[in-house]
Amino acid sequence: MSATDESEMPFQTRLRLAGLLGVVGMAMGVAADLASGYATGSSGEVVSAFSVLALENLDPFLAAKPFGQVVVGHYLAVLGIPLGIFGFWQVYRGIRPAGRWLPRLVWFLGVWGFVVGTVFHASFAFVVAGIQADTGTGSLEPMLARFATVFEPVGLLLVAVMTVALVLLFYLVAFRETRYPRWFALVNPLLLQAVAAAIALVAPEPVRIVLVVTAYNLSVLLFFVVSTALLWSVEPRRATPERPGETADA
Repeated sequence: MSATDESEMPFQTRLRLAGLLGVVGMAMGVAADLASGYATGSSGEVVSAFSVLALENLDPFLAAKPFGQVVVGHYLAVLGIPLGIFGFWQVYRGIRPAGRWLPRLVWFLGVWGFVVGTVFHASFAFVVAGIQADTGTGSLEPMLARFATVFEPVGLLLVAVMTVALVLLFYLVAFRETRYPRWFALVNPLLLQAVAAAIALVAPEPVRIVLVVTAYNLSVLLFFVVSTALLWSVEPRRATPERPGETADA
């Protein structure tokens, strides 16, 4: 065994560590969602996760939100959400046996999605600051309109990128050979978000707002928890290296 082999972290340990980092990051993301976006009263337009993508829905909803909580949520998101990339790397390793190009595409889109998600959540604090600076005179409406032109498209880009990634992920887990059991396809964040949305429609306001503002990060958190549990004791698969000097599970 070479010195490089001896110093390299075992594949199983890397999977475990990546999964745990992803879980921690998404837990911080859920806490960030609650700190930045949870409020009751004037929430009639906030009925689904898509509601928070439109500034006009957030205006009456977050006008009285304590800004100190928004600041806490801002830093929790900036520090935590990028850790989700580690969790998605674990998922990529879990689906890698399904083929060469589709798993790589899912990995690329997932990384892109977490970058866009961090940018979106980081901009949220500035949007709330603008909303709260508007005293109702209409003097800040042009500024808020400008905020909308940069805030809302980023949210739509996040939804588009992650939807494609998660649909492909569902297909790979459900119909291709991966390190996951096929039932894991049912833990796909898109399906978990659909369940949360259905519950939110009939839930009282406090529960509805929790489900709406945490829909994305909470679904990914649960997804990473189950993924980490399933891959906790996985053994590396030996295959022909893709490049000279590269091991199958490096």
